[in-house]
Amino acid sequence: MRGYRWRHKLMGPVGKWHEIRMPLDFDVSDYDSQIRMDVARTHSSDRWFDPHREPICKLLNAFANTNIGFGYPQGLNFLVFPLWKVYFLADAEWVMHDVFYSLQYLVGALLSVYPIHKSDKAALTQMEVISSIVKLRVAKKYPELRQKIFSQEYALFVMSLVSKMVPTMFANIYTVDNTILLWDNVFKKDSILDSVVQCVVSLICINHNAVQHLSLSTCMTVIQESAPYTMSRVYGEIYLR
Repeated sequence: MRGYRWRHKLMGPVGKWHEIRMPLDFDVSDYDSQIRMDVARTHSSDRWFDPHREPICKLLNAFANTNIGFGYPQGLNFLVFPLWKVYFLADAEWVMHDVFYSLQYLVGALLSVYPIHKSDKAALTQMEVISSIVKLRVAKKYPELRQKIFSQEYALFVMSLVSKMVPTMFANIYTVDNTILLWDNVFKKDSILDSVVQCVVSLICINHNAVQHLSLSTCMTVIQESAPYTMSRVYGEIYLR
């Protein structure tokens, strides 16, 4: 059921799926060595993926070859793993094609936060805009945090959370199975990017006492170290919003 829901969200109506399941180019790309390095260390302790890492490498090479101007920015590896597990368990026959086109959809939704090239400043600007949105939403829920959250001291902290968690949709923070649970709710919303941004807001709000009463360095430690264990609360915040 989940596999169908995700495919419907990311690939469109089931009657159209055969139209986008076109042959893929699995030639080795210029990014192959980086892809293999990243895939090997992504959720490396999750043994379920051991027989799937090679096809995931092929898929990411195909993505890089197809999207020549975009290539393979690091972070895409984290987006693939939850998609792969959900689709493989639901319908292994089309997993390669369906993950490929679903990744295309996710990248389209998140494109503004991925730099196209090394000198691309548009992604940084977008991250700054998102950081401002995060601070506004946190301050709206907890007005007592307004002065702190909008201070110059906290600017880099909020930006670090946004830049670390938004491009990967938290898949580099949570286990694959917990990321899948989070994405169940993210995919219920019209805007995937806005839902992921709200996850960052929720993470800060969950730790509002740390933001209000602790030093910045201690607060950073608390939020970063507790993040992998707060999925159910972030999940709940997204569901209720």
